[in-house]
Amino acid sequence: MLSTPRHTDKRTCLKQAFLAAGLSRSFGRAKMTARASSEGSFTLLGVLIGLFFGAVANPKKAPLHQVTGMAGKPVLFPLNITSGKTVLMIKWDLYPQNGTPFELAVLRNGQLRTSNLKDMDRLDVLNETTLRIKALQENETGVLNCRVTYTTSKMEIFSFNLTVSVPAPESDPPDVSQSEGGSEWRR
Repeated sequence: MLSTPRHTDKRTCLKQAFLAAGLSRSFGRAKMTARASSEGSFTLLGVLIGLFFGAVANPKKAPLHQVTGMAGKPVLFPLNITSGKTVLMIKWDLYPQNGTPFELAVLRNGQLRTSNLKDMDRLDVLNETTLRIKALQENETGVLNCRVTYTTSKMEIFSFNLTVSVPAPESDPPDVSQSEGGSEWRR
């Protein structure tokens, strides 16, 4: 039977677990959140939080992609997912130019959920990773950040600079009518 060494010093115990997981850079950030019991064994919550902070410490970030769309029309946000990796979750956050940032949608286990029920009808996912907004809104001009979390706890961030243009109002063509002296334009 293998024996597990017990560490009475919680800091030493945390540090060794983080080093074993390759998370030495994130140790300072996560030490306050990972909990160790008085005997030195980790709680599952502490380990999971430590792993999360390790993945967030150095996420792979892609360049900002320009996306332009027309209000009321659909637009796509395709992700260049690393091949061979299994996606655990995809989260899209919108940072509007004029407004408060908010979570637009989360895709987990093939299920798309939104924080606003009104958005459920105008959002969907194509090809398992491409977000489609079926009808853009004028106030959505801003940056859309997408966080892809893999089952390996690695993370990639994709950013889209979204510009929503408003169509020019349609005007009625001028009414041309005949008068005694010739044509007359009327609006």
